[in-house]
Amino acid sequence: MLEIPRRISLSSQIAAAIRKGIEDGIWEGSLPGERRLCELFQASRPTIHAALRARASLRHLVTSRTHPSRSRIPSASRYVTRWSRSA
Repeated sequence: MLEIPRRISLSSQIAAAIRKGIEDGIWEGSLPGERRLCELFQASRPTIHAALRARASLRHLVTSRTHPSRSRIPSASRYVTRWSRSA
């Protein structure tokens, strides 16, 4: 039987790229703000925000209520091992 190609949303692709950037050490401590990420990924703020929400829901990022456009990267190495089990 033919395997049907899966369409992956842009926010999912960006979330995966953010994860890879963190694993590769491109970002340490915190990510750039949403506007800068928009420039880097050439995507809209709602798309970037959805990608950040996806990472935060898996506890790969910590977002701030006072500065919602800023995301902090947890320092514990357990998050990196979790990523291998989850997308």
